[in-house]
Amino acid sequence: MFKNSKINSKKKRDIDLNELTPWERQQLLRKEKIKQNTTSKKKPKKRMTSNLVRFNSTKRKRLAKNTTILLGIFTILLILSGYLISPLSRVKNVKLTGVDEPSKEAILQASGIHDGESRYAVLLQEKKIIRKIKSEVNTVKSANISMEHNEIKISITQYRISGYLKEKGKYYKISYRGDIDKNPQDNVNNNLPVFVGFKKRSDIVKCAQELGKLQPKINRLISEVHYVPTKLNSKRVRLIMNDGNEVLGNLNKLSVAMPYYPSMSKSMKEKGIIDIQVGAYSYPYSDKK
Repeated sequence: MFKNSKINSKKKRDIDLNELTPWERQQLLRKEKIKQNTTSKKKPKKRMTSNLVRFNSTKRKRLAKNTTILLGIFTILLILSGYLISPLSRVKNVKLTGVDEPSKEAILQASGIHDGESRYAVLLQEKKIIRKIKSEVNTVKSANISMEHNEIKISITQYRISGYLKEKGKYYKISYRGDIDKNPQDNVNNNLPVFVGFKKRSDIVKCAQELGKLQPKINRLISEVHYVPTKLNSKRVRLIMNDGNEVLGNLNKLSVAMPYYPSMSKSMKEKGIIDIQVGAYSYPYSDKK
């Protein structure tokens, strides 16, 4: 039905055109062409407007998303900055474990950690701090740094101490390896012997190593170790014992001979000297020539 209507309309238009003069027909055709061109130009404009709206919408969404991300990052940085400058991030106390009282001050000084310092600055420099502690206090075998709230904890493991070297009225720890502590002490642990009269570092190291091989219960029996060389024995030492006896021995053989001391001292009827330089025998102080 619609198809027939279009055909009839076209036929009617053709009849009308035939009735017009050539000039009128050209004018009519010209108007129709202009009308068609105007219509065709309006349609792309609608598409362009639609695309522009979509572009602006996408741009606004992207801008809003980027703004949200930047605000989130800024907020996190602001909170972090506030925390780092607050007292909560500062050291309030430094606790040392595994170390005797005389060494605490030296270790704290070597660590360089002080109250009010940033906790995170300490943890970032942990390896450097540990190296400095071991360098400054060479009786330290290992160290570990941990953090609990505002407290820094330094756990120390020391080498076994063989005794103390006495120099100019001061005492220096000596590890079983022969390492001499750089930090002097006014007092000593009475359970460890004091080295007296040693001149060569090699002799100090050897004596410390020999005593380090002994059981702690034997070491606790020794009060002092004096270096007293002779022409016949350049490595002779005299051990002052806590029970009142003395022992003459060879520096290089203390770890072999001293384990027999408890049984030898029990066999003595009175206090005296036990000579273990060559073989082993004893005599009372009254027989000393």
